[in-house]
Amino acid sequence: TAVGIGKVPEAQLDVRGTFRAPGTIVQVKQAVKKDTQSTTVGSPVDVSGLSVTIYPKFSNSKILVSYQVNMGANYHVFLRVVRTQNGVATLVGTGNAAGNRPEATSYQSHSHVNDMKSMNMEILDSANETDAIEYKVQFWVAAATHYTAFINRAMNSGDNVYYAHLSSSITVKEVCQ
Repeated sequence: TAVGIGKVPEAQLDVRGTFRAPGTIVQVKQAVKKDTQSTTVGSPVDVSGLSVTIYPKFSNSKILVSYQVNMGANYHVFLRVVRTQNGVATLVGTGNAAGNRPEATSYQSHSHVNDMKSMNMEILDSANETDAIEYKVQFWVAAATHYTAFINRAMNSGDNVYYAHLSSSITVKEVCQ
């Protein structure tokens, strides 16, 4: 429509289209896991409930991926994030593969069965397109059957005031570019 403030309109104002403000958060998705889970498997296993799907509004957006996972174990445990878009799965935020070292985003060597550690990661990923992207957290132990990893609890988890069950989360935020 025509716009004029205190005088006759001189130009047309077109307000159709998509508003973009680089650096702003376009949308946020989060999954929270409140129950516990364990594994003795020496290869990545999905952490049930720690996956989220986002539908980017813009193909050039960045996706800020972060997790906070509470873990207990008796020894070497790992976490990683898997991104799946259009059926193609890739790892996000891992270090480079080197020899027998696993590609992980977090690693802990727990030495006490009463310990629980908060493992965290945050990284910017590229949306690449506007098709849905699923991000999920996986965990595993270094030596199958020798070690056990626990989500949201310590290895020792007696029903008394000394042990707590916690929650974990994964959050993704679309950041306009």
